[in-house]
Amino acid sequence: MSVGVHQVVAVLERADAVGDEIRALRAALRARGYASDVFAPLRRPGGEADVADLDALLTGPPPAAVLYHFATASPATARLVASDLPLVLIHHNITPPHFFWGVDVAHHEGCRAAIDELPWLRDRVLLAVGHSEFTRRHLETLGFRRTAAVPLMLGEQPQPELPPGRLRDEIAAAPTLLSVGRIAPNKRLEDTVRLLHAYRQGVEPRARLWIVGDGSRLPRYRQAVERLVLDLGEQRAVRWLGRLDTDDLRDCYAGAAAYVSMSEHEGFGGPLLEAMQAGLPVIAYDAGATAETLGGAGVVVRAKQPLVMAELLARLVADTPLRRHAVAEGRRRAAALAPQHSIDALVRLLGSAGVPAPP
Repeated sequence: MSVGVHQVVAVLERADAVGDEIRALRAALRARGYASDVFAPLRRPGGEADVADLDALLTGPPPAAVLYHFATASPATARLVASDLPLVLIHHNITPPHFFWGVDVAHHEGCRAAIDELPWLRDRVLLAVGHSEFTRRHLETLGFRRTAAVPLMLGEQPQPELPPGRLRDEIAAAPTLLSVGRIAPNKRLEDTVRLLHAYRQGVEPRARLWIVGDGSRLPRYRQAVERLVLDLGEQRAVRWLGRLDTDDLRDCYAGAAAYVSMSEHEGFGGPLLEAMQAGLPVIAYDAGATAETLGGAGVVVRAKQPLVMAELLARLVADTPLRRHAVAEGRRRAAALAPQHSIDALVRLLGSAGVPAPP
C-alpha cells in the first residue's frame, strides 16, 4: 500500500515561488515512491488540471501526512484544523502589513488576516517548517513546539551554460543590474532605482536596470516607482519585463552584470539563490533571511547609502577579486542549497514525525 504525502495550498499559481516549490516537491516525493497530489480550495480558471479540490482530500482516505503551504489567509486553514488529518506546516512567511499601508487595502488586510490565522495551526501540526532560521525562530516565538528550517526547494533552475536565447545578447550589451520578484513595497524597488542613479552618475553612465516580476497586482506602488524613475531622469535606463518564462529568465541571469536586492523583508529569497546558481554576483540589503540565504556570498550592506553602494557595485561588476570571490562563494552556497538536500532533509523530518517510508 502506498504512503500518501499530499500538499495543500490556498491556490496554485504559476511563476510563483510557492507554486514552484509545490510542483518540485510533488515530483520529488513521487520519485521516492510516495503518493503525492496537490489540493486547493480555489482553482484559477485555466489552471492546472491535476490540482484537486480540497473536498476530495477531506472526504477521502487519510494520507500519512498533509503538507500545508501557508502564505496567505485561506478557508483551507479552518477546514484542515477541524479535520483529523496529520498536518505539517510549510510556512512561506507573511509580509508585514505595514508595507501595504496606503498602497493597497486588500493586501494590507490580507496580511493582517494571515497573521491572525497562523496560530490556529499551532496545536494541530506534527511539525512546523520554515525556509530559514529567520522563519523558524518566528514560528518558535508563536508557540509552535516542534520547528525546523529547510531551504526553499526550487523547481526547474535557470541554466546559463545552455545556448543563449532572445534576451542574452540584449542584456549583455550594456552593464545591466537585475531585480527579480514580485513588484511590491517590501522589495523597495525605489531604493534599487536610487542605486542605479548613483551608479550611472558616478561610475557607469551606460548602466541599466531590468526589473522582472508581476507588476499588475499593486499598480499604485509600481506607479510610484515609475514617478521616481521620471524624477531622476532614468526612464531610458529602466526596463520593466513583467513575468518571464524559464528560458528568458535564464538569459537575464546569465547576461546581467550584477543582481541587486534592496528588499526589507525576505523569508528566504529565491532569486538570490537563482542568481548564485547562475554565477551572478549579488549586492543585497541585510533584512530578514537575506544574509542567511547568501551564506557569506555576495555583498551584504546594512545601510542604504547609494553612493557607497555604487562604489561597491563598481567592484562587483568589474573583473576584481571581490567579484571573483562573490561568484565562487555564490556557486558554493548554491550547491549547499541544492533541491536534493532540501528533499532529503524534509523526508528525514517526516520520518522523525512518524510518517513511514514507502515500501
